[in-house]
Amino acid sequence: MTTILRGRHQAEIDGDFVVFLIGARLTPWHPLRSFLDLGGQKFGMPAMLKRLSRDPDSGLLGYHTHGLTIVQYWRSFEHLEAFARRPDDLHRTAWTNYYRRHAHKEGAGIWHETYLVRAGEYEAVYHNMPAFGLGAAAGTVLPVIEYAHGPSCSITGGYVVRDGALPELAGTYVYGDYCVGDLFGAVLPGGAPRALGLNVPGLSGFGEDACGRVYAASLNGPVYRLSTTGACVPPGSAMPSGPDKRAPAFTLLRAARRQHALRTGYVSVRARCDEQCALRATGRIQIARVRAAASGLATRTARTSVVADTRTTLRLRLSRATRRAVKRALARPHRRVFVRITVRATDAAKNARTRKLRVQIVR
Repeated sequence: MTTILRGRHQAEIDGDFVVFLIGARLTPWHPLRSFLDLGGQKFGMPAMLKRLSRDPDSGLLGYHTHGLTIVQYWRSFEHLEAFARRPDDLHRTAWTNYYRRHAHKEGAGIWHETYLVRAGEYEAVYHNMPAFGLGAAAGTVLPVIEYAHGPSCSITGGYVVRDGALPELAGTYVYGDYCVGDLFGAVLPGGAPRALGLNVPGLSGFGEDACGRVYAASLNGPVYRLSTTGACVPPGSAMPSGPDKRAPAFTLLRAARRQHALRTGYVSVRARCDEQCALRATGRIQIARVRAAASGLATRTARTSVVADTRTTLRLRLSRATRRAVKRALARPHRRVFVRITVRATDAAKNARTRKLRVQIVR
């Protein structure tokens, strides 16, 4: 039975990827012959895709079919090109046979289009849908903040506060609503939004200066600054108040809930801190039938260092032995595989903060 993902969610994928569209035109007076000309059941595109789906190193992330058109998602153009040119694969046989028979005469038609999508330059949104399209191929994430319409109508996105002279809002994502003008704040991820008790009529946007001070602009003319003293304390600096005892805050910690780690070789998580910090991520694999249980398997540790308010992606790679074990588990009925990810952020003063999240590995 198809599982419906309730509410709004969107696809999320790291790095560039390729969308490949391919379709066919059957001759109406010989549809069966056209089907055979395109490779039939043995050599046609459905057979190719089944074979590719069984190979985690093929680069095929997923696909879906609309009549005679198939939409495919690939990790890179190099993976797609390697498949198309591989001499021992079904595609080469079907392609050669088709052109030998129909290159210069009327018959079944074929077409394809290839698009390279740069990292972050896409939008794929779903609402009350099963896993579908790019979301099924790469995984989906839920919104970090939601609220109902009426009288609110439109979120005006803002900034994470890095103003050293405004410690009460440090690490808080500040945003507002255009229709009512109220400002809100939330410490992401997972922090509940709270009203800041401030209102900007006709709120049109936010800005930030070199000191990290946040401004809110109104269509009525004024520009307001969020401040207590108005002092300029550049991001990364600190007010003279003794040794640093504050742990870095995660202003972003997000991972696609469902990830194709067998195809990509890793599970990924995006993170960002409100100050310069070292990040360390580990993953423990859990295999579940009714209830998740430890499997003794783990991902490799991912480490990186980031400057304040800079997003980075941590990739927790799976060894070949671990991928084989996960593949065997997923082949058994009613088995699900999860990765329990622990991310630790440590600043220069050795203050540390740890957060955990869980993702599911799917085929």
